[in-house]
Amino acid sequence: MWIRSSVFVSAILLSGCSFSADYSDAKNATEGFHRLMDRGEYAAIYDNAAKGFQASGTRENLVGFFKRVNRKLGKCGDGPVTFGGYQATTSGTFVTMTSSRMCANGTLSEEFVWLMVGSKATLLRYNANNPLLLTD
Repeated sequence: MWIRSSVFVSAILLSGCSFSADYSDAKNATEGFHRLMDRGEYAAIYDNAAKGFQASGTRENLVGFFKRVNRKLGKCGDGPVTFGGYQATTSGTFVTMTSSRMCANGTLSEEFVWLMVGSKATLLRYNANNPLLLTD
């Protein structure tokens, strides 16, 4: 009984360490995404994203979407990056982060889902929200 309890407690403690590291990696990746967007390095975002993200659209379409976000909202300032969720499954470990940035033409609300591969967060899903993105 004592051995089973020790194994259970050890598993919980190890997952806590993993969570902390994954959160930190996802937060840093979100800030890195913002730096790439601000510099217009859209292809680098696509090229370094998870295969699942790349499969969601062509390189041309996804790079075009990133360009549209910057064109419509203008220069964005720094904003808070907050934790949105953590999920460990047989398909992988996923960390969701949210951000709200004040831009020249309004507030950009973002949601990121990062797939954790080793100690690296790779972009799996990106959602950008602002009414300006709905119009041409």
